[in-house]
Amino acid sequence: MAAPSSTPVSIDEAKVFLSVDHSDHDTLISSFIAAGVSRGEATTGTRFAEQTVQLWADHWSDLEILPIGPVSAVTDITFQDREGSEQTVPSEDYELVGAGLSRSLRPSSGSGWPSDVLDETGAIGVTMTVGYSELPPSLVAAVLLMTGDLSAHRETASVGMPAGEIPMSMQVDTLLSQYRIWL
Repeated sequence: MAAPSSTPVSIDEAKVFLSVDHSDHDTLISSFIAAGVSRGEATTGTRFAEQTVQLWADHWSDLEILPIGPVSAVTDITFQDREGSEQTVPSEDYELVGAGLSRSLRPSSGSGWPSDVLDETGAIGVTMTVGYSELPPSLVAAVLLMTGDLSAHRETASVGMPAGEIPMSMQVDTLLSQYRIWL
Protein backbone atom coordinates (compact mmCIF):
# COMPACT_ATOMS: atom_id res chain seq x y z
CA MET A 1 0.00 0.00 0.00
CA ALA A 2 2.50 2.63 1.14
CA ALA A 3 6.12 1.95 0.26
CA PRO A 4 8.81 2.72 2.81
CA SER A 5 9.92 6.34 2.84
CA SER A 6 13.60 5.44 3.01
CA THR A 7 15.95 2.55 2.39
CA PRO A 8 16.98 0.65 5.55
CA VAL A 9 20.65 0.55 4.45
CA SER A 10 22.05 3.73 2.94
CA ILE A 11 24.24 4.07 -0.12
CA ASP A 12 26.88 5.66 2.14
CA GLU A 13 26.92 2.62 4.46
CA ALA A 14 27.29 0.31 1.48
CA LYS A 15 30.09 2.39 -0.06
CA VAL A 16 32.04 2.29 3.20
CA PHE A 17 31.53 -1.48 3.34
CA LEU A 18 32.63 -1.86 -0.29
CA SER A 19 35.55 0.61 0.12
CA VAL A 20 34.17 2.78 -2.69
CA ASP A 21 34.96 6.49 -2.45
CA HIS A 22 33.32 7.81 -5.64
CA SER A 23 29.79 8.04 -7.01
CA ASP A 24 30.38 6.37 -10.40
CA HIS A 25 28.54 3.20 -9.36
CA ASP A 26 25.90 4.61 -6.99
CA THR A 27 22.98 3.43 -9.14
CA LEU A 28 24.41 -0.09 -9.35
CA ILE A 29 25.18 -0.21 -5.62
CA SER A 30 21.63 1.01 -4.87
CA SER A 31 20.23 -1.84 -6.96
CA PHE A 32 22.41 -4.32 -5.02
CA ILE A 33 21.09 -2.90 -1.73
CA ALA A 34 17.51 -3.23 -3.00
CA ALA A 35 18.16 -6.83 -4.06
CA GLY A 36 19.66 -7.64 -0.64
CA VAL A 37 16.71 -6.06 1.16
CA SER A 38 14.26 -7.92 -1.08
CA ARG A 39 15.96 -11.29 -0.47
CA GLY A 40 16.19 -10.62 3.25
CA GLU A 41 12.52 -9.70 3.49
CA ALA A 42 11.47 -12.75 1.48
CA THR A 43 13.59 -15.05 3.65
CA THR A 44 12.45 -13.64 6.99
CA GLY A 45 8.84 -12.63 6.32
CA THR A 46 9.64 -9.23 7.80
CA ARG A 47 9.85 -5.76 6.30
CA PHE A 48 13.15 -4.00 6.81
CA ALA A 49 11.66 -0.47 6.77
CA GLU A 50 8.40 0.82 8.20
CA GLN A 51 5.52 0.76 5.73
CA THR A 52 1.79 0.25 5.50
CA VAL A 53 0.63 -3.09 4.09
CA GLN A 54 -2.63 -4.89 3.56
CA LEU A 55 -2.97 -8.53 4.50
CA TRP A 56 -5.81 -10.62 3.07
CA ALA A 57 -7.22 -13.59 4.98
CA ASP A 58 -9.86 -16.20 4.25
CA HIS A 59 -10.87 -16.93 7.87
CA TRP A 60 -10.54 -15.17 11.22
CA SER A 61 -8.28 -18.01 12.39
CA ASP A 62 -5.73 -16.89 9.76
CA LEU A 63 -5.04 -13.89 12.00
CA GLU A 64 -3.88 -16.04 14.93
CA ILE A 65 -0.31 -15.87 13.61
CA LEU A 66 0.49 -12.85 11.45
CA PRO A 67 2.78 -13.90 8.58
CA ILE A 68 4.50 -10.53 8.32
CA GLY A 69 6.25 -8.33 10.82
CA PRO A 70 7.25 -6.68 12.91
CA VAL A 71 3.72 -5.29 13.31
CA SER A 72 3.55 -2.02 15.23
CA ALA A 73 -0.06 -0.99 14.58
CA VAL A 74 -3.30 -2.12 12.99
CA THR A 75 -5.14 0.66 11.17
CA ASP A 76 -8.31 -1.24 10.36
CA ILE A 77 -9.90 -4.60 9.71
CA THR A 78 -12.56 -4.94 7.04
CA PHE A 79 -14.49 -7.90 5.69
CA GLN A 80 -17.01 -8.73 3.02
CA ASP A 81 -20.29 -9.78 4.59
CA ARG A 82 -22.54 -12.49 3.12
CA GLU A 83 -24.39 -9.83 1.15
CA GLY A 84 -21.10 -8.75 -0.49
CA SER A 85 -20.89 -5.40 1.33
CA GLU A 86 -17.69 -4.23 2.97
CA GLN A 87 -17.90 -3.91 6.73
CA THR A 88 -15.38 -2.50 9.21
CA VAL A 89 -14.65 -4.18 12.53
CA PRO A 90 -14.72 -1.49 15.25
CA SER A 91 -11.21 -0.96 16.67
CA GLU A 92 -12.43 -1.62 20.21
CA ASP A 93 -13.52 -5.12 19.13
CA TYR A 94 -10.01 -6.46 18.46
CA GLU A 95 -6.50 -6.27 19.86
CA LEU A 96 -2.96 -6.85 18.63
CA VAL A 97 -1.24 -9.26 21.02
CA GLY A 98 2.18 -10.82 21.35
CA ALA A 99 5.60 -9.24 21.04
CA GLY A 100 8.47 -8.99 18.60
CA LEU A 101 7.84 -11.13 15.53
CA SER A 102 5.16 -13.26 17.23
CA ARG A 103 2.08 -11.09 16.81
CA SER A 104 -1.55 -12.01 16.33
CA LEU A 105 -4.98 -10.43 16.25
CA ARG A 106 -7.80 -11.59 18.46
CA PRO A 107 -11.18 -10.30 19.54
CA SER A 108 -11.14 -8.02 22.57
CA SER A 109 -12.43 -9.41 25.84
CA GLY A 110 -16.22 -9.71 25.57
CA SER A 111 -16.14 -9.45 21.77
CA GLY A 112 -16.02 -12.02 19.01
CA TRP A 113 -15.22 -11.95 15.33
CA PRO A 114 -18.21 -11.20 13.08
CA SER A 115 -19.91 -14.40 11.92
CA ASP A 116 -21.41 -13.12 8.67
CA VAL A 117 -18.18 -13.20 6.61
CA LEU A 118 -18.56 -14.08 2.95
CA ASP A 119 -17.10 -17.54 2.32
CA GLU A 120 -14.62 -16.36 -0.30
CA THR A 121 -10.85 -16.18 -0.63
CA GLY A 122 -9.48 -12.94 0.80
CA ALA A 123 -12.76 -11.74 2.30
CA ILE A 124 -10.95 -10.27 5.33
CA GLY A 125 -8.54 -7.36 4.95
CA VAL A 126 -6.16 -6.03 7.60
CA THR A 127 -4.32 -2.75 7.09
CA MET A 128 -1.29 -2.43 9.35
CA THR A 129 2.04 -0.76 9.89
CA VAL A 130 4.96 -3.19 9.71
CA GLY A 131 8.73 -2.97 9.57
CA TYR A 132 11.62 -1.78 11.67
CA SER A 133 11.95 1.88 12.62
CA GLU A 134 15.67 1.11 12.93
CA LEU A 135 17.05 -2.00 11.25
CA PRO A 136 18.81 -4.34 13.73
CA PRO A 137 22.59 -4.55 13.21
CA SER A 138 22.43 -8.22 12.15
CA LEU A 139 20.05 -7.37 9.32
CA VAL A 140 22.20 -4.40 8.25
CA ALA A 141 25.18 -6.79 8.15
CA ALA A 142 23.21 -9.32 6.06
CA VAL A 143 22.22 -6.64 3.52
CA LEU A 144 25.80 -5.37 3.35
CA LEU A 145 27.16 -8.90 2.84
CA MET A 146 24.65 -9.53 0.04
CA THR A 147 25.52 -6.16 -1.50
CA GLY A 148 29.21 -7.11 -1.40
CA ASP A 149 28.54 -10.53 -2.90
CA LEU A 150 26.49 -9.04 -5.73
CA SER A 151 29.20 -6.46 -6.37
CA ALA A 152 31.95 -9.08 -6.42
CA HIS A 153 30.01 -11.49 -8.64
CA ARG A 154 28.34 -9.31 -11.27
CA GLU A 155 27.94 -12.13 -13.77
CA THR A 156 25.43 -14.97 -13.57
CA ALA A 157 28.21 -17.56 -13.49
CA SER A 158 31.51 -17.79 -11.68
CA VAL A 159 34.38 -20.22 -12.15
CA GLY A 160 33.57 -23.36 -10.19
CA MET A 161 29.89 -22.42 -9.71
CA PRO A 162 26.84 -23.65 -11.66
CA ALA A 163 25.51 -21.12 -14.17
CA GLY A 164 22.91 -18.80 -12.67
CA GLU A 165 24.16 -19.11 -9.09
CA ILE A 166 25.72 -16.13 -7.38
CA PRO A 167 27.55 -17.29 -4.26
CA MET A 168 26.36 -15.64 -1.06
CA SER A 169 28.22 -15.35 2.19
CA MET A 170 27.64 -18.31 4.50
CA GLN A 171 26.83 -15.83 7.25
CA VAL A 172 23.83 -14.28 5.48
CA ASP A 173 21.44 -17.13 6.31
CA THR A 174 22.69 -17.22 9.90
CA LEU A 175 22.13 -13.46 10.30
CA LEU A 176 18.68 -13.62 8.70
CA SER A 177 17.50 -16.67 10.65
CA GLN A 178 17.44 -14.71 13.92
CA TYR A 179 14.67 -12.52 12.47
CA ARG A 180 12.59 -15.08 10.60
CA ILE A 181 8.88 -15.48 11.18
CA TRP A 182 8.27 -19.20 11.49
CA LEU A 183 4.76 -20.26 10.50
